[in-house]
Amino acid sequence: MLSMSSAWRAMQPLKKRCQRCGLYYPKSLTACDHCSNLSEHELTALKTANQKMKKGNAQLGRMMFFCAVIIGVLLMASFVK
Repeated sequence: MLSMSSAWRAMQPLKKRCQRCGLYYPKSLTACDHCSNLSEHELTALKTANQKMKKGNAQLGRMMFFCAVIIGVLLMASFVK
């Protein structure tokens, strides 16, 4: 399993973090493909949309965790009977 993980990582392109928008882009590019052609207003909108997406993903993760706990409790209750 470890060798598969390292092989998968080796196939991924090297990335670096953009100082302007904070997103990752391939090192082979000279400029960030997310924000290099955006104005400051558009960059602010991109950052806001990215933050909303992160918050939504975190909320979804919490909901999945609570659902897993509820399912686990129900399964344990069915085995106790």
